[in-house]
Amino acid sequence: MLLWSTGYITTKMILPYGEPLTLLFWRCLLTAVIMGLLCILAKAPWPRQRRAYLLAATIGILVHGFFLGGSYFAIERGVNTGIVALIGGLQPLLTAAAAGPLLGERVSNRQWLGLVLGLGGVGLVVFGKIGFDTAGLAGTGFAVLSLLGITTGTLAQKRFAARIDLRVNMTIQFSAAAVAAFILAALTESMQVDWGLEVSLILAWMILVVSIAAFGLMFMLVKLNETSKVTSLFYLTPPLVSLWGFLLFNETLGLLAIAGMVVAALGVALVTRP
Repeated sequence: MLLWSTGYITTKMILPYGEPLTLLFWRCLLTAVIMGLLCILAKAPWPRQRRAYLLAATIGILVHGFFLGGSYFAIERGVNTGIVALIGGLQPLLTAAAAGPLLGERVSNRQWLGLVLGLGGVGLVVFGKIGFDTAGLAGTGFAVLSLLGITTGTLAQKRFAARIDLRVNMTIQFSAAAVAAFILAALTESMQVDWGLEVSLILAWMILVVSIAAFGLMFMLVKLNETSKVTSLFYLTPPLVSLWGFLLFNETLGLLAIAGMVVAALGVALVTRP
């Protein structure tokens, strides 16, 4: 989650250098190339059935296309990052509600309490960051689209694609997301990027630290654990984003935000405790 939380900060940092879909295309393309090379070097086993490729590609478009693209557009349209984080905070609750009928996972009363506490903690953390200016309806819609993408993608990953080699799975996912982003960017954007050292460093961080390391760890956790336990960790994202803001940008941490961090951590502990 320390790695994952930097994605929100780097998204806001990189958007001034290009249009959302174009930046998403380069991120997904370069990630797919790196993961593909790793697969070749490691001689990773590739699936033999077309269905496996189709499922991995669909999950890639959901997770990396809808989730990342939705976040890009929401922030680009001026939606406050606190609102984006608050909408994203609904993911653990949505996942827990769907995990029973779709995956046969049971969520105990203690875990439900932890999920509600976690959401409350997220609300406390982002309350001070939410401005009173109303964001555009389209921008908020993109944030909701992002939420639906990561939720459905995580559930699908657990049910359909957990057996595929992780390196191969990520290569297929990012390749599919890159193709989708390229088509949409070619139709709607200029596809120009203001290339330079700063944007290259930000993009490198997003690729190596967030897309490869953080997403890879998340998929490993989804494979080994119940999805409700894994997604409850996302309650830690807004507190960690606030902490990064304090360390990197000298943003203040109010008592409400600190209290929210404690409540969110308590909620995660209740969900993940054996």
